[in-house]
Amino acid sequence: FHHEHDLMATPLQDVHDADFWAKFIPLHPDETMLDAMLVMGYAGVHRVPVVDAQGTIVNIITQSAIVEQIAKHSNQFGDIVSKPLDVLGLSDHRDCFTVTIDSPLRDAIKAISEHKISAV
Repeated sequence: FHHEHDLMATPLQDVHDADFWAKFIPLHPDETMLDAMLVMGYAGVHRVPVVDAQGTIVNIITQSAIVEQIAKHSNQFGDIVSKPLDVLGLSDHRDCFTVTIDSPLRDAIKAISEHKISAV
């Protein structure tokens, strides 16, 4: 990617795994899973680094890891894990914005920016 114009015309399939624009918001080992969930939710990130006292990354918490822990310990969450998605407001109709894997990167960035969403 030598020139901004070249990058903006690059097909998504060439950069879809690149998270070079993601926010870096680290947590420390003594912070909670709720802290990680809040960072993910409010900052719109899907991964949160965990750093030690020296600032060295010791782990990266993913949304999948949080879901895995929730599933593993679902008996501690009361009835919320057994409520239907519609009761929790998670099945409400929302507009979904998509691009194809052959779309230029600029189309994806434009959609994300215009619709204030975290992914397409």
